[in-house]
Amino acid sequence: MQQDRCCQKNYWRPNNIDDMEFLEAKLRNCSFALHIHDAFTITSVVKGALNLYFKSGEVVLRPGMLFVTGSQVPQGIKKMGQGDYCLYRTVLLGEEFVKKHFPWFLKEYRSAITLISSPKFYRFFNDAFSDQHLPININSMYFINFLEQIFSRMHNGTLLEALSLSNDIKIIKDFMDQNFLQSLDVCKLSQIFFFSYSHLIKKFKSEIGVTPNTYLIQKKIIKARQLLVEGTSMLSIAHDLGFCDQSHFSNAFKKMLGVTPTQYLKGF
Repeated sequence: MQQDRCCQKNYWRPNNIDDMEFLEAKLRNCSFALHIHDAFTITSVVKGALNLYFKSGEVVLRPGMLFVTGSQVPQGIKKMGQGDYCLYRTVLLGEEFVKKHFPWFLKEYRSAITLISSPKFYRFFNDAFSDQHLPININSMYFINFLEQIFSRMHNGTLLEALSLSNDIKIIKDFMDQNFLQSLDVCKLSQIFFFSYSHLIKKFKSEIGVTPNTYLIQKKIIKARQLLVEGTSMLSIAHDLGFCDQSHFSNAFKKMLGVTPTQYLKGF
């Protein structure tokens, strides 16, 4: 099955290392709504420009820059000009990987983003994409040192956004993070936390950037990625995660990631 002409994405993991994924994407006149990754991301543009947007702003990423986001930052992609083409690359670092190697960084920068302009770092990052088996050892001190320098720049650099949550929404979000595999929806959340239905939706979206139901679906898709790599069937995933059927699951998966579950698995 071919991907849409406006969006071609390829995901893979280096040497089957858990909690790390690489993505190379080619976009032409397409967009993606705000979504979460539950992973720290480092992104570079090879050709063209990438218009990233967030709850309270946006940035145009061009060749020569690295863009780093915390694991809890919702982000989306806006369309550029008609016919404009963009090739970009992203590495996604799961929280367990970051916790293992950079425990000092994990808590403070979950909701931070920054733009780094360094030809040296840009070249090193893109060299890692020269082939899908990676010419460097991901676990080597050389690569870990590269990441440490990148994360240090977040401390010293200008933060473009920091997600700040009210105490009510933080408690609700934490509850959803811990219980998203259960049968949750806005009605149940509003009853549990004594919010009106409409007020919960409005307040959650104003602070997180997406509605509670969208957030729950995105959490399930993130879990689905892990289950797919582990070999769980799409039918079982759809059932276990509460989707109506396999088609519903596949459509939700593609809406968030730009590829179907089958296309996603080609890199693993």
